[in-house]
Amino acid sequence: MSTSKLIPLSDAIGRFVPDGSSVAAGLGLEGSIPFAAGHEIMRHIAELIPPEKRGHYSDNPVIREAAKGTEIYPWANKVEGEVVGEAR
Repeated sequence: MSTSKLIPLSDAIGRFVPDGSSVAAGLGLEGSIPFAAGHEIMRHIAELIPPEKRGHYSDNPVIREAAKGTEIYPWANKVEGEVVGEAR
């Protein structure tokens, strides 16, 4: 009999990404960024922020609604092949 090792993502992040961890995700491979894991990590981080400043990650639906449209996506204005910023 095979026992599944699958657990919910929120449990996995809580169990395997302890407070103070450094996490690298994507590493320049924007198309492969694990968004669900990133959001779950942000939910955990948001618990450390005062509730009225959590924005998208707030438990309060009024604050979540007010935060809609304020997201910042650093890759949104990226032009294929263009180097943005300082290349080192």
